[in-house]
Amino acid sequence: MRFGLLVAPPEPTGMAALAGAAEAAGFDLLALADSQSLFRELYVSLAVAAQATSRIRLAPGVSNLVTRHVAVTASAMATVDELSGGRAVLALGTGDSAIYNLGERAVRLADMEEAVHSLRRLFAGERVEHRGRRVHVGWSRRRVPIYMAAEGPRTLELAGMIADGVIVGSGLARDHVAGALERLAAGAERAGRSLADLDVWFFAKANLGNDDQTALDEIRMGLAASANHSFRFSTLGKGLPAELEPAVARLQQEYAFHQHEQVGPTRNAELVEELGLVSYLADRFAVVGTPATVVARLEELRARGVDQVLLTALVPDPPRFIDLWRDEVAPRLETAGLACDR
Repeated sequence: MRFGLLVAPPEPTGMAALAGAAEAAGFDLLALADSQSLFRELYVSLAVAAQATSRIRLAPGVSNLVTRHVAVTASAMATVDELSGGRAVLALGTGDSAIYNLGERAVRLADMEEAVHSLRRLFAGERVEHRGRRVHVGWSRRRVPIYMAAEGPRTLELAGMIADGVIVGSGLARDHVAGALERLAAGAERAGRSLADLDVWFFAKANLGNDDQTALDEIRMGLAASANHSFRFSTLGKGLPAELEPAVARLQQEYAFHQHEQVGPTRNAELVEELGLVSYLADRFAVVGTPATVVARLEELRARGVDQVLLTALVPDPPRFIDLWRDEVAPRLETAGLACDR
């Protein structure tokens, strides 16, 4: 298996050390959250990470097409790719806290499809028409891969058609994994390719600790974020049990975007507890607990067809998470035969 790490950009003076530690711990991908109202600036942080590392791939986790114009995104990612020696990955979604904290709306899938095609041409230095205007990034000649974050059936199929890679956020249960891979394969087939042509990662809200319950309690806000995002617009085709639909609807009504993914005793962390959703959401979206518990969970996921996991470690102490992964999880993965030779 291969593993990626998604964190919020720390203070600029701490970014180099965190990126270096993630690379030394064996992570293959480092993604930095992109939400201007909540976290430090993505591209400044990616530039620091690029200079502090030599192997790990670098990505937004994830960016959007509302707060960042396609030409701005293309120029920024091409610069990170140049600075890192070709290690940049552009990961895009339809929008979450970055846009909702500005009162904006998520983009339509048709606009996402158009933007992906435009970005490829912009990376190549071509002129494209975007929203009725001609735009370009004349200096770029970079081949930056474009990944899509996808959850619902339609988004998964579109990602299978047009993306170089996919970050699947629909869940980790057996049925959710199988369903996501099926939709990706269907989309890939429509584009004349196969599932093997896609670099597929699965999102997992993650934490490590000395006991399972404490580790879970620390990321309840992350479970709320997954439920709010994954089931927005519609629950059709998303495998949500009917008896949980009222609770999820209330969570979405009361979700506090100004506290999105914020650690500590937030309203979002309280909501999942009040609504009785913690156990279901943890089983569906999380890899959390002691190192032994986490490795056992990863063994389950590997048996379900998951071989790349992007661990969303929006936790109280990210450096501690990385240290525990390096010292306690990685050796167990090696023993279990889940480590991947690079």
